[in-house]
Amino acid sequence: MDIFKYILKFLTAGGLWRYLPIAREIRAKSGGCIPLIMADMLWCSLRHGTGPTEYRILEYWNVPAKRRSNMMTMLRNRRIIRRLNARALYPLFAHKPAFNRAFAQLLHRGWIDASTVSIDEFIAAVTSWEKWDILVCKPPDDMGGHGIEFITVADINSLSGIYNHIREQGNTTVEQYIVQHEAVSRINPVAINTVRMVTITENGRVHLPFCCMRFGLDKQVDNLSSGGLAVRADPHTGVLTSPGCNRNNDIFTNHPATNQPIKGFIIPFFAEAKAFVARAAIIEPRIAYAAWDIAITPGGPLLIEGNCFPGYCLYHLPGQTDNGKLEIYKRFKAILTGKYDEYCIS
Repeated sequence: MDIFKYILKFLTAGGLWRYLPIAREIRAKSGGCIPLIMADMLWCSLRHGTGPTEYRILEYWNVPAKRRSNMMTMLRNRRIIRRLNARALYPLFAHKPAFNRAFAQLLHRGWIDASTVSIDEFIAAVTSWEKWDILVCKPPDDMGGHGIEFITVADINSLSGIYNHIREQGNTTVEQYIVQHEAVSRINPVAINTVRMVTITENGRVHLPFCCMRFGLDKQVDNLSSGGLAVRADPHTGVLTSPGCNRNNDIFTNHPATNQPIKGFIIPFFAEAKAFVARAAIIEPRIAYAAWDIAITPGGPLLIEGNCFPGYCLYHLPGQTDNGKLEIYKRFKAILTGKYDEYCIS
């Protein structure tokens, strides 16, 4: 029923015409006939709940038909979210100050909500941190790495100007800059490159069915929506098992900034990161399907943020899934029906 509602809403909103330019783009990239491409796109929407943009990003035309049923799609992802996550808790994960308060024990860095304090309180808080030469200033309710500022503090006197600036810009969630693990910095020293760990909590047991690592390219953030790339990781070992891929489907065997190889890299402190994310997953058990962004520091993992709407496109990026062989949806269903303990971490 969800699929039919989605298709009806999409078509009545004029969405059918969004298929044509994407079909032309696909033909230019891979060949084929536009009517047949559009027919396959529409069939995937009806049968699997995919949208035209999703069809393009995940290169569905390369995925054998028998494997499409085991791929995660927007509607399948939404069903799991509705089943496992309490709507009343969505604001907790969407608002950075609220999230930081709820998960304070896992942040391992100083932070302050500058929208709620005076200038003197702001200066006192920031200067109490061990390191405050760089401040990470975020919009309280934005996602995808958008709007983040990295501000270098010249001296204590410059904090007054910074306070006024961030309140004017709205980037009022201010956090201490993170120093990441040296091994991670060798691949990309510009951004804080995070590990995305997806958990499902069922009957008090936490599972880690999917894990990847994200690297920034030419920006200080690593989100795909802000130009970064993602690399699939083995949830058991933390070994990166694929090349990198960005949102434009460009494939990277080496990081273009450092020429360091990506595939085969072992995430430092990975066993600790799994135990760490298992702790995060049970702090608010009413969000039982979540994606956690973890930074790896010289002292171990720390929590950047959590997402109660995990980005399903990361599960099937081209160059990483062997034409649909990574059967994420099948894996998720097995966990949810109690038939699969291979990825249980607590």
